[in-house]
Amino acid sequence: MKTKEKNPKKKKNESKDKITVQVFAPRNLDSKEFTWKKNKNVGEAAKEAADAFGYEPEKPPRFQKGEDILDNTKNLVSEGVREGDELELVGGGGGVSSN
Repeated sequence: MKTKEKNPKKKKNESKDKITVQVFAPRNLDSKEFTWKKNKNVGEAAKEAADAFGYEPEKPPRFQKGEDILDNTKNLVSEGVREGDELELVGGGGGVSSN
């Protein structure tokens, strides 16, 4: 007897609501992978990435995709961020945490 997975549509919809990207940062050789909801604010995502890399920025960190600096006030998908994209953490200034 085969068992069916409960609510398979729900899982598909959940994955459609999220994107996974690679983030690169200055002074780091390795990228980090992040999964966020598509409607996450760019500025909030950049702050999370900066924290994960141990940065303590003096100014709000920003993302760059290709040649474009993303608008921190918009959400990821409206700024053209798609599944598998590579983003670079830029700006912000400041240093690396000693932790």
